Amino acid sequence: MKILLIFLVSVISVGSISAQDQSFWGSGSRDLYPSGAQGGRATLFSGVNPTPAFPFPTRGVHYVYAEVGETISLASSAQSGNSQRIRLYGPNGNQISLGNLSNRGNIPNRSGEIAGPRLPNQGPGGNRYQAIYHTVQITGIYKVEFDGTRTGQEDASANRAIGLMANSNWTQASNSNFIWAWDISVANSAGNDWVKGRVFTTVLNMDNASFQNSGNYPFLSNGGFYGNFKILTRDGYVYNVNNNGMNGISFTFMVNNRGFHSLGDPNTPSYQSIIAETVNQVTSRYHDPRISDAEAAVSQKIFYALPDNNMPDYAIGGPVPNELLWLRIPEKSLDVDEITVEGVEGTLNQLGNKGAYIKFFNESGGDYYITIRPKPGSSTSFPPRQLTGSSSIGPNKIHWDGKDGAGNPLPHGLADVEMELKLRGAEVHFPYIDMELNANGIIIELLESDLQSPKSDKVFWNDDPINNGGGNNGTKSNPRNASHIVNPNGISSNSNGHKWGENTSATSNTFGDNMGMDTWTFIEGDVVTVEIEVDVRIADLEISSIVPNKPTVVKDDEVTFTIKAKNNGPDGVEGAPFSFIIPDGYEPVSISFDGNSCGVESDNEELEFDTSENTYHSKLDLPDGCEVTYEVILRATSESSIGDNEFTATIMRLNDVTDPDATNREINTPPTDPFFECSDNGLGGECNNIKSATIEYVIQPAIELLKSGVFVDVDNNGVANVGDEIHYTFIVTNTGDTPLTGITVEDPLVTVTGGPIDLDEEQSDHTTFTAVYQITQEDIDNGGVYNLAEAIGKDPENNDVSDTSKDPSPLDPGDPNYDPDCSDCTFVPLKGSSLLITNPMIRQKTKN
Repeated sequence: MKILLIFLVSVISVGSISAQDQSFWGSGSRDLYPSGAQGGRATLFSGVNPTPAFPFPTRGVHYVYAEVGETISLASSAQSGNSQRIRLYGPNGNQISLGNLSNRGNIPNRSGEIAGPRLPNQGPGGNRYQAIYHTVQITGIYKVEFDGTRTGQEDASANRAIGLMANSNWTQASNSNFIWAWDISVANSAGNDWVKGRVFTTVLNMDNASFQNSGNYPFLSNGGFYGNFKILTRDGYVYNVNNNGMNGISFTFMVNNRGFHSLGDPNTPSYQSIIAETVNQVTSRYHDPRISDAEAAVSQKIFYALPDNNMPDYAIGGPVPNELLWLRIPEKSLDVDEITVEGVEGTLNQLGNKGAYIKFFNESGGDYYITIRPKPGSSTSFPPRQLTGSSSIGPNKIHWDGKDGAGNPLPHGLADVEMELKLRGAEVHFPYIDMELNANGIIIELLESDLQSPKSDKVFWNDDPINNGGGNNGTKSNPRNASHIVNPNGISSNSNGHKWGENTSATSNTFGDNMGMDTWTFIEGDVVTVEIEVDVRIADLEISSIVPNKPTVVKDDEVTFTIKAKNNGPDGVEGAPFSFIIPDGYEPVSISFDGNSCGVESDNEELEFDTSENTYHSKLDLPDGCEVTYEVILRATSESSIGDNEFTATIMRLNDVTDPDATNREINTPPTDPFFECSDNGLGGECNNIKSATIEYVIQPAIELLKSGVFVDVDNNGVANVGDEIHYTFIVTNTGDTPLTGITVEDPLVTVTGGPIDLDEEQSDHTTFTAVYQITQEDIDNGGVYNLAEAIGKDPENNDVSDTSKDPSPLDPGDPNYDPDCSDCTFVPLKGSSLLITNPMIRQKTKN
């Protein structure tokens, strides 16, 4: 027999709690079972192993807020002798020593449970028991753990309290994981009174074995669980929750603001009952209440009594040591400020294909419901769209993808739109897991801010997804679907709090058997409606062409680029960024602009050259269909790269304007880089907003060799003799437009000294080589010396560049020893003591 109830409470607001049973301001079982209580007694389970009944088990964990000087009182029916079955942890998570227990902290019987603990310095009397006491040294939220009497292996069914009524006398069972009675209380700093409403938890694992221990184990009549809890929500609202006699044996009571969330989406409530036969079917659909709040799922607080209004908004401790946990936040308004719409890239009331942000401010952090539809009476037409989600306290920025209710983009142009926004707060879900009978229905009452009277008791449910549920014993819910979508006004929980299982006492095969039955409610803030004219803008911008007037240039050449930019519409643009990117080695000469009677350069945004980026920038106003022309003249300099040089023109869309092939897909990335707009367009990275042209920079390397010689009469006899010398000087100059490297001079008659050396392209950059030649008898017989020197270097592409020395006037056949194979060889006559041999001719090596 598996009888499981999980009672989940989901809340989205903060407020007040009803004032039922104010004579029992308590902190444990005596609040659930006051004197005269009806129904069965649900005991507290302490364990760590998940089961379908207890998917989020704890060691009976509770939390208590206390301030310096106050005293925390702890007791349970399982605590006895010196066995430590109660543990206390400070706000920092460290366990606190409770000293020698000496039979302290034991709730002995029903009379002691009703009487409660003694004050710290109070003597015996009135059936009051002596608790375990801790004087608070640090203000914050303390954690308490309760163990049962069982040691060793955990057992979720051994020695349970079968058939025990809420108001009956009891005796704590030994060797059990269940605790019959428990109490946490806080005494004031004077020690003369109790401070009420300080104890809460986020999950209670309980067991109400109110069935007959024979036959088919039917439920006992009047044995259901009637316990009352006060639910405090993060936005300050308070609910009174009466379980009203529900019959499920093992059950978990939890509180959050989502209930069974959508599968795979913890932020979105499903608003449906579910099949819940395994632990995973619950844990995969419900936020773990033992850990921190998630992005949208908030574990609310289960109090036994009205929360103390003097507690702070936040305090240190709780489920996460040393972290702030929300506590008694004042009730928050569900009103919102006026809605505004801003394109995701920052333009008010404008919409590109990335959508827009709907902005508003609220205090509560409740769920938002935004409806976007055509303004009544306008020519705009599209199916309404609804956006829902969890808002934040303070400013909110909700993304709308710009699509209508059919998933299509809003029509192009100006659209008259009406936007309606309302907040939903104080939303609470009560999913009962494997709860066989709920014949009386749960009673859920939202309290007025004075915590005295109910403000609303409406509830909703939707059991359609579970079909016929877990069986045919007893009745099924009626209506089967009572959701807020089907019935916006809800149903009074005092008359029908989602009932099923009437007319049966079966503990299996009922409608709720192995099911997760969700019951929820909420309140709504005032509706805010605004009418907005939204501009849906599209502009297909294009660089039509970029054409240079020549394919190649050399140093100091000028080249003219004609660049055309166009807007193919359908919308005009104002201030569209245009750029023309040039490579290193080119300097601006002049620019001109032709708007073709349609386009203009935006105010103060004429084409200007940015030397740091080597880029021209301007901004263009282009109506639909307009094409404009730039002419840019550049001069090639010596810094130009040899070979192909690329020149690129771009035009880019504006914020919140869609360019069909040049709009990046990143929601929070506005247009700042035309190349990213193109590469991230989702179309393969091709677009018409960028075009490039290439011209070739051609170098003209050249070298000049000037050769001079001096006859040296070594023996000073005034005539040329063998052994006399000619001293040669070779002056080499770079006369081209590019640096030369590795320059040497070679002469067939002599060994030239100097070099190799590098020369830049400055005309004044030259170097000198020297050589000495000894005259031979053959030279004297020939009447002179023939030779031909050559200067050789390398250009940047490693090609040879050379020049040879030549006679100022070509030789003729009449010269002595004329060599027809070397008509340009230099001839040095030996007729004087000194001579000069020059040849100014230059040979160039040009790049092919």
